[in-house]
Amino acid sequence: MKTTLFQGFCFLSFLHVIQGFHSSAFRNEVLSSRGLFVTQAVDSESSGYIDDEKLLAILQNDLVFVEAIEERNKAQIESFVDEQDQWDSMTEWEQDLLLKKESHIKRIEELKKRLE
Repeated sequence: MKTTLFQGFCFLSFLHVIQGFHSSAFRNEVLSSRGLFVTQAVDSESSGYIDDEKLLAILQNDLVFVEAIEERNKAQIESFVDEQDQWDSMTEWEQDLLLKKESHIKRIEELKKRLE
């Protein structure tokens, strides 16, 4: 999954906007609606589980955010004492997203096989 520099900038801008939300309840509602904090994403419109195609799209979008965070971290590492200092400076949302990267990749592979 390759992104252009412009796309990465757009995602980093979005990350900045999300981080700007002072109401953590509102931020969590926004993020959970994207499937970031729920293991079984639920489609509120149908009151049932979302289909595999929607879940695949959500997880792929999350990986784009992960890539944007990783690129930003690479560019900013020099401004931190060490990697732990950089980790500590990230929001809980960013840390959670980075920690879920491998499980998202596995889930994407499973969903792609199921959709074949």
